[in-house]
Amino acid sequence: MENVGGDGGLQRLQEAFVEHRGDEYAEYSQWLGVTEFDLHAFDLDEMNQRLKKIPPVYRKVYEANQQPSEAMIRYIQRI
Repeated sequence: MENVGGDGGLQRLQEAFVEHRGDEYAEYSQWLGVTEFDLHAFDLDEMNQRLKKIPPVYRKVYEANQQPSEAMIRYIQRI
């Protein structure tokens, strides 16, 4: 979210998704690749867990040249 334009940009992004219409919604939706966005959906516990597990996955792939397992891919993609 660091490229959205600070606090004001983040507020405009949230408002565009709440309204689900207009050019801003279309631009943000295309930029993020999502049709729904809710800042309040952030789960601190989930993010802390992901921050523990994801770096080792990337280390295996990029430093040890291992193919990611299906489980790794699903975890990264939150499937």
